[in-house]
Amino acid sequence: MTDALYLKNIGASVTILVRGADLKGEQPLKHSIEKEIIPHVCMSDVLEILGEKQVTRIKIKNNKDGKITEMNTDAVFVAIGETPNNQLSTQIGLKHDEQGYVIIDRMGRTNIPRVYAAGDLTGGVRQIVTAVGSGATAATKAFEDMMHPYWLAEKTKIMD
Repeated sequence: MTDALYLKNIGASVTILVRGADLKGEQPLKHSIEKEIIPHVCMSDVLEILGEKQVTRIKIKNNKDGKITEMNTDAVFVAIGETPNNQLSTQIGLKHDEQGYVIIDRMGRTNIPRVYAAGDLTGGVRQIVTAVGSGATAATKAFEDMMHPYWLAEKTKIMD
């Protein structure tokens, strides 16, 4: 909903496709969607994005009756859920919280020495500006840790 409101406020015509029976999210966001008169189509899945050299339409399935329709569009903005894409971090043994986000200290260190994480994978506010900030912090700390490895050994104990 935040993405739809942003796009609407910069002049885009927006329609939200919702997989479930209603919009999910905080009430103030729902209220803003209503106030801005942003249409939403519930019980829908995008089956296909169509167009030769650019997006021209999408194929949509109504999950209630199974009917398939097409909608003309110039662009598709995908914002599905908030489940972290943590397959790689899981495979290498990073610790995660109950929602699946990588656990880090305030400098981006993980439970594995010299492995750092930043951005959406670590939870918190999922916005570009915060991801860039946390990435800069983790990169700076990685450089410092490599210059002073005794700090790394001490800080990693905190994560165990």
